[in-house]
Amino acid sequence: MMILNYFKIALRNIFKDKYNALLYFLILTIGISSFSVMVMVVDHELGFDKFHKDADSIYRITTYFKRENGREVKWAITNGYLPTLLKEQIPEVESAIKFLVVQSELSINIDDKSFILPERSGYFADSSFFSVLDFPLLYRDKDEVLSKPNIIVISEDLAIKLFAKLDVVGEKIEWDFGNEKRDLIVSGVMKNIPHNSHLQFDFLISGTSYGEYWDQLEDPQSRSWSCHVYFKVKPGTNYIQLKEKIKKEVFGVYGERMQYPIQRFTDIYYNANNLFEETSGGNMLYVKILLSLSILILFIVAINYSILTASKSLKRYHEIGIRKTLGSNHRKIGLRFIVEASFFSFICGIISLGITEILFQFIISRFIYEANLSLFGNTKLIAIILLSSVLLCVLSGIYTATGSLNKSVINILKGKYKTQQDRQFSLRNILVIFQFVITGSLIAGNVIILKQLRYIESKDLGYNKEYVINISRPSNVSNGQFKAFAEELRKETCVIGVGATLYKFISDYNATSISVVNEKGDTVSTRVQWNSIDEGLIPTLNMQLIDGRNFSGEIRTDSFAAIVNEAAVKNLNLKDPVGKRILNSYLFGNQGKLIGVVKNFHFQ
Repeated sequence: MMILNYFKIALRNIFKDKYNALLYFLILTIGISSFSVMVMVVDHELGFDKFHKDADSIYRITTYFKRENGREVKWAITNGYLPTLLKEQIPEVESAIKFLVVQSELSINIDDKSFILPERSGYFADSSFFSVLDFPLLYRDKDEVLSKPNIIVISEDLAIKLFAKLDVVGEKIEWDFGNEKRDLIVSGVMKNIPHNSHLQFDFLISGTSYGEYWDQLEDPQSRSWSCHVYFKVKPGTNYIQLKEKIKKEVFGVYGERMQYPIQRFTDIYYNANNLFEETSGGNMLYVKILLSLSILILFIVAINYSILTASKSLKRYHEIGIRKTLGSNHRKIGLRFIVEASFFSFICGIISLGITEILFQFIISRFIYEANLSLFGNTKLIAIILLSSVLLCVLSGIYTATGSLNKSVINILKGKYKTQQDRQFSLRNILVIFQFVITGSLIAGNVIILKQLRYIESKDLGYNKEYVINISRPSNVSNGQFKAFAEELRKETCVIGVGATLYKFISDYNATSISVVNEKGDTVSTRVQWNSIDEGLIPTLNMQLIDGRNFSGEIRTDSFAAIVNEAAVKNLNLKDPVGKRILNSYLFGNQGKLIGVVKNFHFQ
């Protein structure tokens, strides 16, 4: 009953002093909403890949080796024989899988409708895929959905897109695979992949659908390192011993040059520093900074609220003096301050939850942080946000109450504290200074971040990216058709130029080595990222030729020619690169020649 009476008094004080109450409301609501947004992002980042049932028992195996020049090479992809080796030779391994990214666009037909699925939006996968990575299935058993050739598992969104319904098991999809058409049967539907998964895909095609190539991946001598390999171990497996056993077994098969480090599944997102990763990865330092900022913001809100309520307490000293005179003890008066602060902060906390949800649904998820998050579906976060806001305001209430209750009743009734400043206000001054220091630091940090963002936006990439449209060739379109399409584009008055590449212009998948005969007659080598382009790409992207010439469709020998950038010239230590012969490269044969040098550009 006493607490209820305190709530009534708190409400009366709010309506009695509307302007101050509005100021408190704005401070608390904005502060708690900012805190809530940051906490949601932190919670999402820290939860990456942890939704799997046995996430702590899942590992990935990668590839590591050193080149002749001592350069370290780390790949997220590895040899396709490793799952078999792990299952046969490592007793701790319960299950191991491989999957292969579908690198080209997938052209499919359903009845009289055609669809293009983007490249890298799905995998060819082992039949036991779901025994390691337990992405939930809506229809069919996980042990059956990839067990036969020419079957496909699709996501909820893809099922709706293709069939406008979810119950699509048994439906047929006509798949244009190279120069042949195949029928894929939908064997299962899986829930949409959560945003906090480092693997993002819309479909899985049974690996045996790939035919002989899939079987060749099982051969350790095939020298094919194109698979992602994940495996699950028995509970209680010792990580150090597991690493040593795997190291020993792979040494017997692959020798000393190639190493296959293992990586904890839940560590991949924050350590995605290999080539051929399926995720851009995260940064734990950024998460820690964001968490620290959220706590600082909440702390600033608490300081602001404490200062304002302490200032307001000057007006309430007479009330406190009368209550003391009538026999109220310190505990009851202090409890009143705390209940009032808690009540106000709880209301602001609830309103902040609604504001945070609106911000995420309509602004943040669309323009700032690409993840469809909902606060209302996360009771843990709601509890953290409400408890944090109430706790800090309780501390503010304790601070205010302590300062008020230490006053002499006689001096309060005489009005001495209306003008007199004491230790409370010395502490208040300290809090004000501390608040300004924090705020100044945050503003300075914000200015630095804005400068870095402007630098990134204005950085010269070595090519023009504005008004450039990239069109990928679907798997059912031949080279001749695509060239004809390019010619039609060139006829359009709005099209300035058209260029073509074999692989994506921005890519990390095309590594090779080139060897060049230098001025002294010595053969020098370097590792490069390569692509096959036509004569239209360099002028279309406004790339700058600083030496030599561009490719020409009129010169037949240009089929074996190469253009390199300044970095390649530097690594090869060439003084006069144009005209030098290229040797030992599977791409150019033995008749290659360097015909030009372009200014350095960013290809990743």
